[in-house]
Amino acid sequence: MALFQAPTKDSGKAPSKAPLLEAGGYPARVVRIIDLGKQPGSKQFPQPVYKLLVTFELLDEYMKETNEAGEFIMIQDPDGEPGEMIAKDLLDKPRWFDYEFTYNPDGFMGDRSHIYKFMQAVDAFEVKPNPEAGIAGHPAKPLCDLLGEPLVVNLVQYTKTSGKNAGQQANKVTAFMAMKSKDKREARPLVNPTIFFDLGNPDLETFNKLPGGDAEWAVKNRILSNLEFNGSKLQALLGIKAEEVPAENKASAEEVEDAMKQELAAQAAARAQQAAQNGVPEAIPF
Repeated sequence: MALFQAPTKDSGKAPSKAPLLEAGGYPARVVRIIDLGKQPGSKQFPQPVYKLLVTFELLDEYMKETNEAGEFIMIQDPDGEPGEMIAKDLLDKPRWFDYEFTYNPDGFMGDRSHIYKFMQAVDAFEVKPNPEAGIAGHPAKPLCDLLGEPLVVNLVQYTKTSGKNAGQQANKVTAFMAMKSKDKREARPLVNPTIFFDLGNPDLETFNKLPGGDAEWAVKNRILSNLEFNGSKLQALLGIKAEEVPAENKASAEEVEDAMKQELAAQAAARAQQAAQNGVPEAIPF
């Protein structure tokens, strides 16, 4: 046997690819909650908004193992007929999907907004006790307590219209639904560790674990270019001087939240209605 010419290291990571999923509801858990801060607007929606990135880990869908040619490795379907083949799941790589919510720093959210519907799906709002109905009740849940919460996310298929993957079909999250109690009890646990990052109380160790690199839309870069970075606690922790002029938002129309216009209108309408009634809106502790 010939002596090896140079040392190599086994990465332990099988090559994988994400297949297109059919539209519908998928059981998931919240795996990441990341405060992106005040993000610049775009040409279409110039108003700056506060953004919250939430990542959902699907409980029954995984990346598929591929060979060197990038083709799926096929195995016998354990639930199918003999000879019925399926792509091999990588059980340590569940599918992740991100969703960006706009939020108000005071926790106010109109009942037509996406973030309100997400909070409903994970039972985050205060529930008043009702002993006669057998309801114990609970206070509003802090954001960090939503990590690991099960719910159902709705995925749709769409065609990318810009960038190097223009013309390709992909999946995205469009809606959130509560999971039935029985399904919650039987829901699989998360495979990956949870991540919570709050710009109001930043943790440097957590920040260093966030995705970075040269990509403009990498999570770290978006946080560093948020409009309130100068003078922030994170800037002090990092010991760096931010640019005095905020970074230009180069997002394409596709990268801007599809429902942003409706979202902002819903928030404004809900605030106006609440003010007219002279009531105090419910708040989620951020």
